[in-house]
Amino acid sequence: MRRTANKSQRNKSADNKKKGAIVFIILLALLLPLATSAQPKSGGLKIPPKKTATAKPNSSTKQSATKSSGYKKKSGTKSGSKTAATMSKAERDRIIQNLIANMVYVEGGTFSMGATPEQQNGSYRSNCKSTHCVTLSSFEIGKYEVTQAEWQAVMGSNPSEHKGKNLPVERVDWYDCQKFIRKLNAITGRHFRLPSEAEWEYAARGGNRSHGYRYAGSNNLSEVAWYYDNSNGMTHPVGTKKPNELGLYDMCGNVEEWCQDNGLEESDRVVRGGVYHIIEFYSGLGYFLVSYRSYRSAKHLYPLSSLIGNCGLRLVSDVMFTKII
Repeated sequence: MRRTANKSQRNKSADNKKKGAIVFIILLALLLPLATSAQPKSGGLKIPPKKTATAKPNSSTKQSATKSSGYKKKSGTKSGSKTAATMSKAERDRIIQNLIANMVYVEGGTFSMGATPEQQNGSYRSNCKSTHCVTLSSFEIGKYEVTQAEWQAVMGSNPSEHKGKNLPVERVDWYDCQKFIRKLNAITGRHFRLPSEAEWEYAARGGNRSHGYRYAGSNNLSEVAWYYDNSNGMTHPVGTKKPNELGLYDMCGNVEEWCQDNGLEESDRVVRGGVYHIIEFYSGLGYFLVSYRSYRSAKHLYPLSSLIGNCGLRLVSDVMFTKII
């Protein structure tokens, strides 16, 4: 009897579950059309997109978004620094054409090279102890030292410590200069090169227009050169001092200039002209005399030698025409 009663109760429970399921299905069937009709015709439940926080532009963002023309300043460089990457082709062409236009004709001749009388007296002397006669053919030489703008236009970079488009390029070794000249020659189809030591001294003395000054254009160094007493420890724009007899600027002071010649060692090259941070006379030597000779390692030494760091260049070109007198 007990088994029969338990079975009857289980049957009733199953029937109740079936009835409950049927009621749920009926309710779902009734409510589903109402729920779908309340949705937009496009179908599906629309979930609004999450709002993302947008940062307000700061001053640096505004600066980077501004329209630029010509050059862009490199981050971390001083005002006046310009990169060839942002130079227009027209600007590069203008700079290079200006460089060519500033080559000065130097008529060839014979001169006494070295320690001529005006290059030494009781208080100062040249480190070149002898004189000898040198005969040169005519050539052209840069009116100015190569500027940073000119270097950038050709090389696409500026290695100089003191930045400024009209400042002389510096911190270039002899091999850097050779690369610059090869690229410039490829661009222009001309034959630029570094001056020989004799060409440099002849031009610094004023060529066949020389007045016999001990410096390039004067016996007063401050008239023609940037050096320790007036430079404030930095280079200055080219062409801002008095020129020499040929119209050449900064042959003394500002930066030392590489020559083509070897120095005392095979790895050395001659530099001429004195530099902005040296005093006029030191231990009786006149560093800015037109006959004074220095030598530097042709290749950069790392860390960069302060001596090589002072070196720039001036271009020379062979005369491509016959001068008619």
